[in-house]
Amino acid sequence: MPLKGFLVRLQQGGCHPCEIKKEKKENQEAPKKKTEKKRWKKTLLLILLPLVAWGMASIILFLNHKATKTISATAMMDLQAETNANAQSIATPYRC
Repeated sequence: MPLKGFLVRLQQGGCHPCEIKKEKKENQEAPKKKTEKKRWKKTLLLILLPLVAWGMASIILFLNHKATKTISATAMMDLQAETNANAQSIATPYRC
């Protein structure tokens, strides 16, 4: 692409050598900026995204485990209360 711009300017009346050097510098610096942007995107995808995914998965598993324990404890309390109520209704003491 820089050569095409140079040829167009040359046909329109020529270029000063200093302008050519500036053009070359600008064209060499442009790809570096693009690679820096790509590097940040790559960093985000390769490092931060897996960390966020692991964090979300661990939170979900922790809440699931805690909910399971709570439901189990509630079910056991209900079962114990039902057992005591049945033992009282038939008038025999319940032994654990």
